[in-house]
Amino acid sequence: MNIPCGRSFLKKGVRGGHGGAGYLKSRAFAECVKRQIPTPIDVYDTAAWIAVTSLSEESITKGSAPVEFPDFTRGKYIRVDDPRLDPIWETCGKYGIPVTIHTSDPLAFFTPLDRFNERLEEVIDHPNWMFNKPEYYSVNELMEQRNNIFEKHKNTTFIGAHIGSMAENLQMASEWLDKYPNLYYDTSARIHELGRQPYSTRKFLIKYSDRILFGSDGCDASPIDANMYHQSWRFYETDDEYFDVSAVHHYQGRWMVYGVYLPDDILEKIYYLNAEKLYQLK
Repeated sequence: MNIPCGRSFLKKGVRGGHGGAGYLKSRAFAECVKRQIPTPIDVYDTAAWIAVTSLSEESITKGSAPVEFPDFTRGKYIRVDDPRLDPIWETCGKYGIPVTIHTSDPLAFFTPLDRFNERLEEVIDHPNWMFNKPEYYSVNELMEQRNNIFEKHKNTTFIGAHIGSMAENLQMASEWLDKYPNLYYDTSARIHELGRQPYSTRKFLIKYSDRILFGSDGCDASPIDANMYHQSWRFYETDDEYFDVSAVHHYQGRWMVYGVYLPDDILEKIYYLNAEKLYQLK
C-alpha cells in the first residue's frame, strides 16, 4: 500500500464499513493534508467516477439524447481506454445500447504535410486535422487503446465509425472483426477510400455484410442532402467507373472511385436490417 496510513491500517486491522474502505480513505486524506502531499484521489477524479454512470443512465432514459458532460481532463489528453470511462461502456452493455466510437482519422492526417501527402488539399483547408505532432497519440497507439475496450467490455456492442478508421487497410479491418465479435462498422465518410479499391471492398462488404451499417456523416452542402444519397447509391449499387463522390462528404483526395454493385440482399443488410437488429427497431 502506497498511501501514508497503509502500514498503520494493516497493523491495526480492518475497521469501519465497506471492508474498511471508508476508514482507509478518511485516514489517507487526513494524513495527506497533514503532510502536504497529493491525495490518492483528488476532487476531479472523484467527480469523474461519480458522474460517468449517472450521466450515462440519464442519456439512456432520454432516448440516448446527448447530455452535458463536464470536462474532467483538465486540458490533458486521456487514453481511449482510461478506466474512468469504463462505467460508460459497462452501462451501455447493461442496457443493450450500441456504442458508436470514432477513434483516429484517415492515415494521411498522421503523415507529414508535404507534397507526398495524398490529402494535402484537405488538410490545408483544415489544418487542425493534422495529427503528425508529438503531443498526439499515433494511429497505432490509438487503435491499441480502442481495441483494449473491445476486449475488456465483451458484453457491449461497439460500432467503429468510418470502417473502424481503417478503410485504407481492409485486411486489418477484417482482422479486427474476426477478433472482436462485439464489433461492427459503419461506412460513414469512407466511400472515397473504399471506392478506389473496389474489388477488395466488394469482397469485404459481402463477407461482413452482417456487421456493416450504412453511414453518411453529412456533407459540406448540408447535414442531409439529396445528392449525397444519390452518390452513395451509385457507389453501392452500380458498376459505374471513375466518378467523383465529393458530394457524399467533401473533397478528400485526388482520385475517383468505382462502384461495387452489391447484391440486393447485401444492400438490405447494410442499408437498414443490421441497424434494425442492433437498435432493436422492431
